[in-house]
Amino acid sequence: MKVSGFTFLRNAVKNNYPFIASINSILPIVDEFIVVVCDSEDNTLELVKSINSNKLKVISAPFVSNEDWTYARYTNLAYFLCRGDWCFYIQADEVFPEWELDKIYRCMEKFLKVKEVEGILLNYRHFYGSFRYIRIDRGWYYKEVRIIRNNLNIVSYKDAQGFRLVEGSNFRKLMVVDSDTYIHHYGFVFKKLGDRIYKECKKEWLREYTGKHPSVLGKYIEDFEDNFDINKCNLEPNFENLIKLSKEFFDKLLGKRFFEYKPYKLMKP
Repeated sequence: MKVSGFTFLRNAVKNNYPFIASINSILPIVDEFIVVVCDSEDNTLELVKSINSNKLKVISAPFVSNEDWTYARYTNLAYFLCRGDWCFYIQADEVFPEWELDKIYRCMEKFLKVKEVEGILLNYRHFYGSFRYIRIDRGWYYKEVRIIRNNLNIVSYKDAQGFRLVEGSNFRKLMVVDSDTYIHHYGFVFKKLGDRIYKECKKEWLREYTGKHPSVLGKYIEDFEDNFDINKCNLEPNFENLIKLSKEFFDKLLGKRFFEYKPYKLMKP
């Protein structure tokens, strides 16, 4: 079995993404790692090339915006260059914990010859404002397809959150299995949102995290100035948040989340 890692980057330094940690987090289990680096206004390309690994393959690309499909275009460029049986997609603000590496590798081995399985789900921990809290409210996807079979009919879809299989003029959801492993998402720890970090959250939507963080984030955590105050969370009253609160109310009333967006079809193990 061969495994490819892949991603695309642009202005990763300017946007304060932990992209070096992201790439290094899955390097131990991949045979190659394809990185497409779009024209940037910082030294993203130089820093990627400084990673000391012969698995890394760096491709420079011009940047052309195309509304919803921009991220998908460059994700697909990296994906179509992969040569592995499985292709592991990781975004610049995601880091895969080292204690999950063996488990996810065994999952890929288990389903390698089960051709009906087109992708593998990862569970998410979305950190918010600090390394101390994770978001648990509706709207933050708790599972997503991040490992896909190498198949030219599979493509990254729209904003590159998920993948679809092309059937004629249709985009079908992938048939997937759950890996029961976790990936960490740190975008809203490193993003410089100012007061928005408080206006887009309620205190009740955060849960304290007492577990470990991936070791590749050691320097990032050491240098991070944690000024986040959970007691300042004050959700801004607007139409979008009103809809979300209404859905949350019915979720609690009925004891289950209904009409939650799932861009995949889960298969039985």
